Amino acid sequence: EMKQTGLWDEITTNTLVKAAVTALEFEIAEDILTNHTVTINGERGVGANSQNSRVRKSRDHPNVEAYTELLDGYAKSSQLEKAVGVMQLMQKRGVEPNEYTYTCMVGALARNNKTRQARKMIGYATEMILSSSSSQRRRNTLTPTFN
Repeated sequence: EMKQTGLWDEITTNTLVKAAVTALEFEIAEDILTNHTVTINGERGVGANSQNSRVRKSRDHPNVEAYTELLDGYAKSSQLEKAVGVMQLMQKRGVEPNEYTYTCMVGALARNNKTRQARKMIGYATEMILSSSSSQRRRNTLTPTFN
């Protein structure tokens, strides 16, 4: 009903996923992500955002917070394989992890004594964040701002 009236948006999705994860209802959170998020890799989005099936860039994905919340919930519930699965799902759906996503994944790996993998993830995250920051700085120098 919320979709039909246009009341369902990315904030609704992010909030409901957080609530489901807090209640340890991971299947509900997964269902919300499956049915109410936009996708990027040429797939059509569903839910209120279906008319907006392509986000300008994957880093701008409106539901990265919801995916990260689910990943972190699995990680804190000692379900490393499921947390890794969320990271893979993000990649499949074109949702680029943010700094918090990487931090949650590193924590999950460390809690499971996967220190080598955690270090690799830190290196990868640092590389991704720095490359994103430098491209953002380049855009900022080319785009005038008016204050």
